[in-house]
Amino acid sequence: LKIAEAAPGRVVAQVLQNPIGLDPEHPEYFPHSHIEWSREQRAARPELEEAQIRDFGQNMWGQDFVFSVSRDFARHCKTPALLLPGDDIPHPAYTSNELAQLLPGVEITSPWKGPAHLDTQLSAVRGFLAKHTPV
Repeated sequence: LKIAEAAPGRVVAQVLQNPIGLDPEHPEYFPHSHIEWSREQRAARPELEEAQIRDFGQNMWGQDFVFSVSRDFARHCKTPALLLPGDDIPHPAYTSNELAQLLPGVEITSPWKGPAHLDTQLSAVRGFLAKHTPV
């Protein structure tokens, strides 16, 4: 989504597989995960400053949607989208459901996860990308 926002003339189609976002039932997930990640980064790279890591986390996880774009962008996004919905805490169904409502003309493939659905997933993604590939 961010790439479609930043370079709309260069992105002809987007596949949103397991989009990440804030799960209102688990709002602590990303902030808590970031704390652990921060410890690992500081141990590996002591030159990193706490404020830099904190600010990075706020920039990454500080929004209440998909983290990279606004709802308004999603609502007006002209880039065709195929959505493979998420269903866990970092890839919440809540975020996928909201994207399904906001993105104009979004196509959805579900179920798509796991070996039983691999052929369906591959066919949907390949077909979608082929349909939107410029000739």
